[in-house]
Amino acid sequence: MRLTLSPASDRAARNTISLVRDEIKLDDQAAKAKLIEMPDGRGGVTRLGVIDLPSFYAPVGSPNGQVTPKYTSVDVAKLVKKLNRSG
Repeated sequence: MRLTLSPASDRAARNTISLVRDEIKLDDQAAKAKLIEMPDGRGGVTRLGVIDLPSFYAPVGSPNGQVTPKYTSVDVAKLVKKLNRSG
């Protein structure tokens, strides 16, 4: 991205600044799942599956042409299956 700056005192003078965006890692924003065991009030426990979804995401292209094939819906579906297998 290029940003062109022009001082108010001299509109003809221009400075161009190039900005290069760094690669952003989205691992912290990926869906996560965990099991929580809570007392059921009768001496037993109830197991709850909790999915933490900090943000929605979809495939993103990078400047070098690579695409990260990550979909929120696919990841959440996998986590639901994993939680179901865990009871």
